[in-house]
Amino acid sequence: MFTDDMWDLIVNETNRYHDQQVTTEPNKHKGKWSAVTREEMEAFLGITILMGIVKLPRLEMYWSNNSLVHQEQITSVMSQSRFLQI
Repeated sequence: MFTDDMWDLIVNETNRYHDQQVTTEPNKHKGKWSAVTREEMEAFLGITILMGIVKLPRLEMYWSNNSLVHQEQITSVMSQSRFLQI
């Protein structure tokens, strides 16, 4: 769907955006940040698409331990905290 150049651009701009936000709003970004990788960005996009297919009322529910709503295909790929960071 995306070329290698497009993935590189998305990753670079995501990391650049974080750096800009830290400069302009330092108190808002106190959590430890590590630069996004292509693999993480691919996972992030995949999770976002899956959330459009499997709709739950609240974002937190995708990482819930409740067996009725638990989404193993999401929790096994990325933590909720990293998803929210990105």
